[in-house]
Amino acid sequence: TSKKHVELQSGAYGNEIRDSYFHDAKSFTSDRGYGINISLGSSDNLIENNVLYHLHFAVALEAGGVGNVIAYNYQERTEHYERDWFIQSMGTHGAHCYMNLWEGNVAGMIDFDSYWGSASHQVVFRNHLTRENPGEPVTANLIAAIVDSHNYYDTFVGNILGTPGCAGVVEQIPYLDSYMNPVLWKVGYNCCSATGYPSDAMTAATLVRHGNYDYITNGLTWAPNIPDHVLPDSLYLSSKPAWFGALTWPPFAAERPGFNPNVLNKIPAQVRFESLAPAAR
Repeated sequence: TSKKHVELQSGAYGNEIRDSYFHDAKSFTSDRGYGINISLGSSDNLIENNVLYHLHFAVALEAGGVGNVIAYNYQERTEHYERDWFIQSMGTHGAHCYMNLWEGNVAGMIDFDSYWGSASHQVVFRNHLTRENPGEPVTANLIAAIVDSHNYYDTFVGNILGTPGCAGVVEQIPYLDSYMNPVLWKVGYNCCSATGYPSDAMTAATLVRHGNYDYITNGLTWAPNIPDHVLPDSLYLSSKPAWFGALTWPPFAAERPGFNPNVLNKIPAQVRFESLAPAAR
């Protein structure tokens, strides 16, 4: 595509985009090379069980996207016009998106940025944020989850960050350098390559991080003020969906007995992608 594979805008309501394979772009510069873009007050849309490969931005919410569900999508290989820069796979990129659910996705990075303004009340539940970008020579901005300044009341629960043996630290304050400085979290900074101390303390103060597993400490981190450690299977599905077949449900449940950090479960979209011949990727 020369711009965006799918665009829902201007109050688009109640659509489903599912079971599809969106791949490759003509350009990876500003506002180009998107997989799925939801913007301008669009709401109640379901983005589910898709493969998104070799795009500039796989799933982006902009300009008032609210009440959408982005779930169980497999996202691999984002490309930026600066080829060494690791750009987000999914997230918000325009004011003011709020109350969206991101569940069960496999993606390199999620980023709620402040480039065009604020956002709030995102829920990130049971995703695997790999901080990997196969196929691209990225060395800068190696981060799994970014919550920029003016992004308030976001919630990250039950996620898995990184991959076995990943380098770096969980979080670094002050943040020293975007190059050769891998971390898992970056919270409260201005958009893009800001270093030093966070510019917006309210971002971290209103951020909930609970029951997330990471491959730096190789353990779970629970919020000290939340005693409840029992997490539901899903926040929008009442039971295992039929399209999951024989795959484990829920796929990412590091807090439960039997979790093996060396052999992670897979979602259906990932299995479909990995079954393709290399030339078809």
